[in-house]
Amino acid sequence: MTTFPQELVDHIIDQLYDDAPTLKSCARVCRAWLPASRFHLFAKVSLKAASMHGPASFPSACCKRLLSAIEHTPEIASCIRELEVCEGSPFHLNHPTIPPTIWATTDPCLLALFKRLKNLRRLDFSATSTFYWKTLPPAFQNAFCSLLACSPSLTYLRLHSWCLPSFTSLALLLSHCKKLKGLSLSSTIVNDDDGIEEQQHGRLRCVIEEVDDQCSDSIVHSANVNLDVLTLDFVSFGYLGASGWLFNEPSESSCSNVMDVSRLRELRVAHFPDISIVERLLVSVGPSLEHLHLKPGCWNGE
Repeated sequence: MTTFPQELVDHIIDQLYDDAPTLKSCARVCRAWLPASRFHLFAKVSLKAASMHGPASFPSACCKRLLSAIEHTPEIASCIRELEVCEGSPFHLNHPTIPPTIWATTDPCLLALFKRLKNLRRLDFSATSTFYWKTLPPAFQNAFCSLLACSPSLTYLRLHSWCLPSFTSLALLLSHCKKLKGLSLSSTIVNDDDGIEEQQHGRLRCVIEEVDDQCSDSIVHSANVNLDVLTLDFVSFGYLGASGWLFNEPSESSCSNVMDVSRLRELRVAHFPDISIVERLLVSVGPSLEHLHLKPGCWNGE
């Protein structure tokens, strides 16, 4: 039987990038079809409670199976380019008998998975209830920061339902994302608890784990991040004086000069309690802005 050139087969499989059932069938045809099929099958991984039918559907169980698959076939890790993690379960609100699945901050499988993802481009980390960074286990904080620092291809980060103690903590967290182009903060609170005692106890800094040469070069030599897309939706700021990076205002603190919004192409701002924030932000944005979405209103972040 005449065979097609492998390049043509791969191109055909590429057209099926959003058809998981067909990709799974292609992966079973022969070994030659497996790499292209796997590349799309594992492109986006979602670890959240997608069903309330049995513990097998819980994100912790899915994470454990994924880690096992990666340990058996390490090539899978490089295929994962988008990761979506949700702490908690939306089903718990309407069905109290269902466990809330609070798992992400203490699950060793998730922390081990973080260390294996080197080709991540998009990261979405959300919670069904407020996610307090200050109270998270140090092991999780270090693993999360290490994921950001050692993902040289990471260009988009979304944080939903987070509570950060200060602008300094937010800036230090984002300082690990040296290639970031898009940032989305949704239903997030940034407080003003930036005290000397907190910094002395190291609550704002993380230990970057297992830094390889590529990761080390990215951390040491990268310049400040120039954002293309910024979304601030239901975001509450406790104190704007430390937010020099948001308004491109000069500051003696290097942490306050991490982000540059002067070259934004897209800006989305919704539900801010103080219109002056929006005004200052618009003044900071340069002439490169192409898309602007404003939705007035306020919200009670408490």
